[in-house]
Amino acid sequence: MTGNAQVGTVADVEGNIYKTIRIGEQIWMAENLRVRRTNDNLIFIADITSNVGWEDAFFPGRCRYNNSDDNVEAYGYLYNGYAVADGRLCPIGWELPSVAQWTTLIDNLGGHSIAGGKMKETGVNYWSTSSTSTNESGWSSRGAGRRFESGTFGGLKDRGQWWSSTAPTMNSFKIFDMVHSGAQISQPLERDNNYGLSVRCIKED
Repeated sequence: MTGNAQVGTVADVEGNIYKTIRIGEQIWMAENLRVRRTNDNLIFIADITSNVGWEDAFFPGRCRYNNSDDNVEAYGYLYNGYAVADGRLCPIGWELPSVAQWTTLIDNLGGHSIAGGKMKETGVNYWSTSSTSTNESGWSSRGAGRRFESGTFGGLKDRGQWWSSTAPTMNSFKIFDMVHSGAQISQPLERDNNYGLSVRCIKED
């Protein structure tokens, strides 16, 4: 792994500013996405509050954990797979990372069994426990939880899950998972489009 350095910031289409970090040859956002519009400013991504509305959505959607504004600044929005499939979530010049790009990141940090700890923010403000968190990479992940297909929420401060751009089927994407109690980050898992998960963007090559 080459050295890590804070490399600056990037703004989304609405003017939200995100810290960025270099890890190896990649440049990543060091915060979860919290944009409400596509990067061409043409589509407002629906804020879906009801469980039924979330379960029945077949269009790009986002939500605040427990529908609370307080959770957006700290954890970002949770987006469904239809928002991911649209392809315009990340700022222009940035993209949703593929499984291959995630794997490069994880390999640079020592592999699946220990990379999660190096990516997790320290302390107990955003994770239930801190014993496995060093954040030596500066990636600064937080336990943003997720929204299930049924529309219910779970896992705030206990689990973080992030979409990739790799789609094994028309209705699902590969994702990566961290939990508060371990230093690992999962192998790629698969989730249907009606899950609500976090988004991190990577700078295009």
